[in-house]
Amino acid sequence: MKLEVVGWRVLVKPEKVEEKTKSGLYIPETVQNQEQLATTKGEVVDIGPTAFGTEHDIVNLKKGDIVHFAKYSGSMVKVEEEELRIINDEDVIAVERGKKNG
Repeated sequence: MKLEVVGWRVLVKPEKVEEKTKSGLYIPETVQNQEQLATTKGEVVDIGPTAFGTEHDIVNLKKGDIVHFAKYSGSMVKVEEEELRIINDEDVIAVERGKKNG
C-alpha cells in the first residue's frame, strides 16, 4: 500500500529510536514508544500538493531530504509495518543541506 498525503501535509519517516543503551541494556518498549513520539528528525517520504505553497513559505523540499520538525507534531501512522508521521508543513522547522558525512 502506498500512502499519499494531501493538502499542506508532509509524510516523514522519523529517526529510529535505539532499542538498547550504549552499555547493552535493552530499553523497555513503552519508553521506546514515548521517545519515538518525541523524535524531531526524519526523512521526507511524500509531500502534499499544497505544502509550502505561499510566497512566504517557499521551500525547496523533496523526497529523501532530512528535516527537523516540532516535537510531538502530527499523527503517527503505520504503513506496511513501518511507522510514519504525517505533519503539517508549518511544523517543519529546518532542512539539513550539504553532503552527508559517510
